[in-house]
Amino acid sequence: MNKAMKIGGGVLAGLLLIGMGSAIGKQNQEPVAAPTTSVTTYTQTQTQYVTVTPTTTQPPVTTTEAPAQQKTWGPGTYKVGEDIDAGTYVSEGGTMCYWGRMRNDSEELGSIIANDISQGKARFTTKKGEYVKISGCTFTKQ
Repeated sequence: MNKAMKIGGGVLAGLLLIGMGSAIGKQNQEPVAAPTTSVTTYTQTQTQYVTVTPTTTQPPVTTTEAPAQQKTWGPGTYKVGEDIDAGTYVSEGGTMCYWGRMRNDSEELGSIIANDISQGKARFTTKKGEYVKISGCTFTKQ
């Protein structure tokens, strides 16, 4: 045998021994599990609190003004159809009871349609758009 064959045979024998030793060594070892991946999911819940304050809704205010439903009218100047209803008014009288029907509220002599001063019963009838001035007594609508 030549030297090259001896070396080759020795190498071959060495490889066989390594392979056998490796196989024997593997028999004594515990099997190793493949690595696993672990996924953890977290869910975060957030609570919000809302304060609700109730409001009161007021009904709409109407701007249409009707004459007051007042029964007795004392001293003052009133616009007929806005402050006082058109119609007939009577008074039991008083000391210096005055009523005046006027075209406007200027109280100038030229604005007077009719007027009277009485100490006893008094009566007048007025129309829408006129003004009425009362002093010294009260009048009631009939």
